[in-house]
Amino acid sequence: MAIRRESDALCREYGLSVIENPERGKTKHYSEWDADRKGQPTQRSMVKTDVDTAIRRSMTERQFFDSLRKLGYEIKGGKDISVRYIGNERFVRLQRNFGDDYSIEGIRRRILAQARPEIARTYPKPQKTYQLKGVLDKSYRITGFRALYYNYICILNHIKRDYNRKRNREPSAKEVYWRFRDDIRYVRRISEEVRLLCRHGIDTDVQLKYHIQDIQNQHSALESQRRLLRSKLRSIHDEEKRTAVKNEISELSKQMKPLRREIFLCTEIEWRSTYIKDKLRLDHEDKRIKNNERKMNKPINRYAPNR
Repeated sequence: MAIRRESDALCREYGLSVIENPERGKTKHYSEWDADRKGQPTQRSMVKTDVDTAIRRSMTERQFFDSLRKLGYEIKGGKDISVRYIGNERFVRLQRNFGDDYSIEGIRRRILAQARPEIARTYPKPQKTYQLKGVLDKSYRITGFRALYYNYICILNHIKRDYNRKRNREPSAKEVYWRFRDDIRYVRRISEEVRLLCRHGIDTDVQLKYHIQDIQNQHSALESQRRLLRSKLRSIHDEEKRTAVKNEISELSKQMKPLRREIFLCTEIEWRSTYIKDKLRLDHEDKRIKNNERKMNKPINRYAPNR
């Protein structure tokens, strides 16, 4: 608040405009504004859409809170409702982040204005047919990093398509395993890592380490050349020769840029591959536990024929 008062005082002193009564829920971090501009989901946008979905599916305040819990949220009451999705560290205050329509009074008003609740719909997966050429047993099977990333990127792209199907609808908790939810924002970077693995045929830790070492050697060689040219440039006084040397330096910098990006992606693959394995393993275990619970709670059909 002190910084805001100083800023407003400076603006008034120099005749600049001042926002006297800023509305709640209007301010955004640059990264969030940039993601909204590009149509990419953010953590706050997903929370907001889930709250809107819970409101549309409710006719009472109790149904609203039950709907939020079914979508995977932990709720903390008070003057400003706070919600936290499973796996997130911080709560999100609804009124503070999204405006007065998301206060407890605003939510009640929106619920009472509805004639009937929205029914949660599930979208069936389209049936696809494929034709196999050759013998399946003799086909080449991808393993290692590429197989791991292929599996994960397919899951994330499926979630992304569900999100883009309706702009006012986020994937529900039943459609999105909560461990995968945060990675939706990084689909593009993960896709870039997949292309790198396929381009160089990297499947193991050893291959990845050798590739990182090779790229680092190339980068170091170019950096040494650029350093020599920069030191040479200090002793050149002829303008034409200086321009030629500057062009060489600029060309070396252009060659170094994709190498730096590739080193960054390789280091990300090193740590990301470990937690992808853990997420897929935990996802498999959770599904197995849910299937066992469903079988245990399944009602017995007394009229079924004995086998």
